[in-house]
Amino acid sequence: MNQDEKRIAFSYEGLQSHLMQVYLTIKLQANDILEIGTRFSLIKAILGPFCNLTTLDFKKEFNPDLLIDISDLKQLNTLKDNTYDLILLCEVLEHISYEKLDGIFQILKNKTRKYVIISVPDQSSYINITFFGYGISNKISKVLKNIFNLFSAKVGNLISKLDYKFRKSKRKFIMRKFEVDWHTHQW
Repeated sequence: MNQDEKRIAFSYEGLQSHLMQVYLTIKLQANDILEIGTRFSLIKAILGPFCNLTTLDFKKEFNPDLLIDISDLKQLNTLKDNTYDLILLCEVLEHISYEKLDGIFQILKNKTRKYVIISVPDQSSYINITFFGYGISNKISKVLKNIFNLFSAKVGNLISKLDYKFRKSKRKFIMRKFEVDWHTHQW
């Protein structure tokens, strides 16, 4: 990815996510941190001088400290147990097949001493990009976007709640080790 592509790819929402990661890291007073997915290196640039921050990615061009594909569970499990105060897993899980998520969570649970912060992108923003902007006037587009955002957020929350209820038994380990705030993801 060249510099122009990086500039285009880095959005306001991406900046908001990165700043929230910095804020939560400072608030939690984490010292040993693992950042999984280090595309723009912004977290390392901001927090690196103040803590022991290790970056992990599967793409060599992002210059991670650890070159590991987290979807390869054997490779991910090579990290030492109880090494990190905080693991940042932000804007990464949408690239991983759903079947591997439980395995990834089980492994990360053993790698952290305290916290794992997980965030995924807002599903409505992706649908907006695809659905709107094809010859629709600006006024109509804004009205449709607002209606669609409201609808997609409600449907997304409903799907998430139903999925949680159906898979609740497999997620009990999260509740036991971590204090979970299910509303935190709505930054």
